[in-house]
Amino acid sequence: MSSLGSLCLCGEKMFQLLPLVEMLVAVEHMGFSRKDLSLETNLVLEMMSYLEGQLGKDQVRLVFGIE
Repeated sequence: MSSLGSLCLCGEKMFQLLPLVEMLVAVEHMGFSRKDLSLETNLVLEMMSYLEGQLGKDQVRLVFGIE
């Protein structure tokens, strides 16, 4: 397994780790607002915000994989 910043390569799979601020910037960059997002997506963002308040800025990451 190798790691390049927030990008991890594990065999044929690629995993991305995004902090809340990067998620919000990406949503805005795509031309969406929070009200345009699904309930589930908003729940994830709210939970990330809550956890960031408890654990500290940039201590919470959303991890997703791409094959």
